Amino acid sequence: FLALALSVEYLIVDQEIPTDRVVPNFTDFLTQNSTPVESSVSKLRPIWHEAFEWSFYDQLLRSVYHLPKHKKPPSPKAWAQAIFCIDDRECSLRRYLEIIDPGITTFGTAGFFGVDFWFLAHNELYPLQQSPVTITPKHLIRSRPKNKLEPERKVKDDILETAIGGLVKDLFLVPFLSVSALTQLVKSIFFHKSASAMASSLTQFESQVVLEFTNSDSEAVDQRFKNGFTVEEMTERVARTLRTIGLTKDFADSIYVIAHGASSSNNPHYAAYDCGACSGKSGAPNARALAWMANYLPVREKLKAMGIHIPESTTFYATLHDTTQDRALFFEEDLETKSLPASHLQFKSIFRKALDYNAKERSRRLDLVPKDTVIPRAAEMMAKRAYSIFEPRPELNHATNAAAIVGRRELTRGLFLDRRSFLQSYDPFSDPNGSILEGILGAVIPVCGGINLEYFFSRVDNEVYGAGTKLSHNVVGLMGVANGVNNDLIPGLPLQMIEAHDPVRLLILIDQEPEIIKMVLQKNHFLYEWVNHHWVRLASFSPTQKNISMWTRDGWSLLNMENSLPPPLINTDPMILAQKSENLSLGFIDTTKTLGVSK
Repeated sequence: FLALALSVEYLIVDQEIPTDRVVPNFTDFLTQNSTPVESSVSKLRPIWHEAFEWSFYDQLLRSVYHLPKHKKPPSPKAWAQAIFCIDDRECSLRRYLEIIDPGITTFGTAGFFGVDFWFLAHNELYPLQQSPVTITPKHLIRSRPKNKLEPERKVKDDILETAIGGLVKDLFLVPFLSVSALTQLVKSIFFHKSASAMASSLTQFESQVVLEFTNSDSEAVDQRFKNGFTVEEMTERVARTLRTIGLTKDFADSIYVIAHGASSSNNPHYAAYDCGACSGKSGAPNARALAWMANYLPVREKLKAMGIHIPESTTFYATLHDTTQDRALFFEEDLETKSLPASHLQFKSIFRKALDYNAKERSRRLDLVPKDTVIPRAAEMMAKRAYSIFEPRPELNHATNAAAIVGRRELTRGLFLDRRSFLQSYDPFSDPNGSILEGILGAVIPVCGGINLEYFFSRVDNEVYGAGTKLSHNVVGLMGVANGVNNDLIPGLPLQMIEAHDPVRLLILIDQEPEIIKMVLQKNHFLYEWVNHHWVRLASFSPTQKNISMWTRDGWSLLNMENSLPPPLINTDPMILAQKSENLSLGFIDTTKTLGVSK
């Protein structure tokens, strides 16, 4: 009865928001209306919404608060470490790796891995930006085939010659190409892996291509870029990335830098599935760059002088995770050694199993994969979604995102977060003045908060703030999409990406003292406005006091968590998780009932 009564009351409220008024904060957005409404109903709207959000916040904060008190087996010394993008889609994959083998420890950071550059592939005419859009790279990295010489493509200067030549070619080639395209289309309908329209991250950066990282000369390219990096520039970037995630000691013998990309045959929003920290492209070149630089002996010597000693036995491996297919590509050709240790083969085997588990868990949101489908078959069906030209939703991207956790892995290792959290590694004890945190929040708040609000508004009103169905979308000038051929550019996300999303503002939980967080925010008015107007919610986990505070407009408010109930135990066997398609409760991972293998 209560649900019915609230629904009827909500329908009374006019949902239209005036477009000629500036909305200064989130509460005003919820209460503004274009026509007068009953004042009590208007005041109830933000209360209802905040209560809805706290149904998630409470689960997360209780889980983090009670985790240190939860009895769990101690983690053994890490024999392998994996550095992922903070992307919320990697949350479950990291969980499965650590469950299958507790000797694996994972980290998270922005998916360009601290190495910003322009990337010019050997078969492309123009370089692509491999960094966040807020950074303007000054360096260029080129690729070249490893086993054969291939001439670089040149742009012809004679425009007239190009136009005439193109016209002649078109007259003879168009009929032939039309028949060929039709043949490919028919093949893609019946044989998914033959889809010619497939845009795959696994084929964009072949392992047989060599990237030229070192500075080849002192001259700029086109007066804009430097060719490669000097040893000093490499060292600075590797050191900054390792310090940001708190990995400056206790290095494992195998460290994996795992980028992510996506594959799709029918998706005008394809770039949205790739890495936002790489300007909407695959992060493979960045992962290869960081791994190569960290393996480069002159870089290691300079790192040692900076207090970061990487043992000779440690090797960095670059890897690409395709998030729509849950497949991986290891760039082993970047290594100078011809023999690979048994531990590396062991990690690849564990990684493949974790990918299958991850695909099975993702399938629970999608009706076309039966709940009782066994794990290998479910993984195969999820991979085929990327190839199918009939599939408008090969994956759900950031749908259901609701939190960003900035802190040590021990704050979340052992928790089931239901793929709803961005995870940024950070060690508060190595950052007493907040300088590292300042750089992290400069990216996490606008990027993760922006992603969250994009989904929030598209879900609240998909026709006004979103993009409607993607089935009729056309890409317009590589700037956006429109419905049909005569419509205006549309601002948000399509229906197929937000159907499973709950409109919850991002809760950013930071593993640092409240005073240091406040000091960092007060240095940056832009970030302060995000937090103070509650476009994102902010919480602090004190690493010394082990308590949690929430940010309000009046300052920090300490939460009384001592008497709160511990979260439930969650059976994270993917066959069990797949039985429900709705959001699941957060809680402790029940290690006694989790599918896995021993080391």
